[in-house]
Amino acid sequence: MSSSLPQRFLRSLRGKKLIRRDERVLVAFSGGKDSLCLLQLLHENRVLLGISLGACHVHHGLRGAEAERDLAFCRNFCAERDLPFYERRVDVPSLCQKAKLGTEEAARILRYEALREVAARHGFTSIAVAHTADDQAETVLFRLLRGSGMQGASAMEERRGDLIRPLLPFTSAEILQFLKDRHLSFTEDSSNSDTVYTRNRIRREILPDLETVHPGATASLIRFAEEARQQNELNRRCAEIWEKQEGVDLTEGRAPLKALSSLAEDDAFSPILHEILTRMCAAEKIVIDFERFNAIKALLKKPCEGKIIEINAGFAFTAKKGELIFGKYEKKPGGIEYRVELRPDQRVTLPTGITLTLASKAPADGRRCLLLPFSSRGTKGCLYARSPQNGDRLLSGGLKKNVRELWRSGGIPCELRSQLPVICDDDGILILPPTAVADRIKGKAEQDLFLIFEGQELIDDITGIPRNTVFYLFEGDYSQI
Repeated sequence: MSSSLPQRFLRSLRGKKLIRRDERVLVAFSGGKDSLCLLQLLHENRVLLGISLGACHVHHGLRGAEAERDLAFCRNFCAERDLPFYERRVDVPSLCQKAKLGTEEAARILRYEALREVAARHGFTSIAVAHTADDQAETVLFRLLRGSGMQGASAMEERRGDLIRPLLPFTSAEILQFLKDRHLSFTEDSSNSDTVYTRNRIRREILPDLETVHPGATASLIRFAEEARQQNELNRRCAEIWEKQEGVDLTEGRAPLKALSSLAEDDAFSPILHEILTRMCAAEKIVIDFERFNAIKALLKKPCEGKIIEINAGFAFTAKKGELIFGKYEKKPGGIEYRVELRPDQRVTLPTGITLTLASKAPADGRRCLLLPFSSRGTKGCLYARSPQNGDRLLSGGLKKNVRELWRSGGIPCELRSQLPVICDDDGILILPPTAVADRIKGKAEQDLFLIFEGQELIDDITGIPRNTVFYLFEGDYSQI
C-alpha cells in the first residue's frame, strides 16, 4: 500500500484540484511525521505539479530545549533540499493568560496567524497543513463529545479558503510506511503523549479502544464526517433558496419573523433553520450551540416583541418589528450589586427577589423548593450570597472555570443569569446555582447543610432547563432524594 502512496497522492491532488499549476504553496512544517511526509511528497513532485514550495516552522514558546531541537531539525531538512524556510516564534503562554484560553487553542490561533503572515509577506497563495484521516476521525469524535451538531460533525474540509489538507484521505499507518520506505526520520513532540489533553486521550486511548470493540471504527467516523459534510452542503443550498424566496440578505443580520416561524414549527426543517441563523451571524464567526438554538426556536414559535436571546461575546438575536435581528447586544447598566451573609436556619431575600435559606436540616414535608445538600467540612468561615462579578471562576473538576461560561454551557438563559447569585465562603466561590459546586464540597460523606431556593417562578425556570443541575427539586419527601 505504501508504494502507491505517491501515486494516489497525485491523483487526489489532481482529481480534487487542490493545487493549481504555478501556485506558491507554503507548508506548515513541525518536523513531525505527517508534516514531513507532506513536505517530502510536494517536494518530490514540485516539477510535475508546476508549483513553488516553501516551509514555515512555528515555535510556540513551549517545551524548551525540545522545541529548539525541532526548529533546528526543520531548518536542516529544508537546507538539504534547498527549500525556502521561514521560522516564526510566538508566545502561547502569554495568550493563554491574557485571553483565558487553553494551551491547545492558543497555540492553534497563533500558529495560523504566523502562517498567514508569512504567506502574505512572501507571496504564497495556499497554506498546506498535514491533517490526516486519523486526525479527521479524532476531530469528529472530539466535536461529537462536545455536543456539536451536523456542522461540527463534518469536521475538516480538504480546502477551506487559503488552507489545503492534501493528506486528509491518508492514514497515519500509510504515512509511517512511506517514511520508512524513504528512510526518513522525523521529530516527536513529547506533549503529544500527555493524555491530560483531551485530543491526545482520544488519539491514544479512546480511538484504539473503539477499534477493539468495533474494528473499522475510525473508518466509520470518517465516512460519517463525509455524510455530514454532504448534508451540510444540502442545508446550505436550501438556506440560499429560502433567502432568495424571501428577498433578504442574511449577511445583514435580519430575516422576517413570520417566515422563520414557519420553519421553527416543523422539526424536520431544523437543520435548514440552523443554517439560516448561522448565516445571519457568520460575519462574527459565532457558533450557535444546541441550547441557544432551542431558545431561538422557542422564540420563533411564540414571537415576543423585544425578547432577547444572547448568543455569545455580547451578540444576541432580538425579535423586533416583525423581524429577527442579529447584532451587538448592549446590556442595560445598573445591575444590582449585593453581599448578603447566610446564617443557619435564617431565610433571606436577595435584592433580586430570590429567597435563600441555609438550613441545618432537611425541609419539612409539603414544601416545594430547590435543594442542595452539602458538607460544612469543605467550607471555610462564613457563607454569603453575592452578585456575580467579571472574572469570577469556580474550581470544579480540577479546573478553574469561568462562572458565566458555566452558566452559558449549562443552558442558563441570560435573563435568568442576571437573577442568580454566587454562594461564597472565605476561600472563594463555593456554589454556582444551579449548575456547579466547588470540588472541595463534592463527595463529602456527611451532608449537614442544605441550601434552599424558593420561589415558584424561579423553580419553574430552572427545572425547565434541559440540562441536569446540581440542585434537587424537593416536593415534600426528602427520602426520595
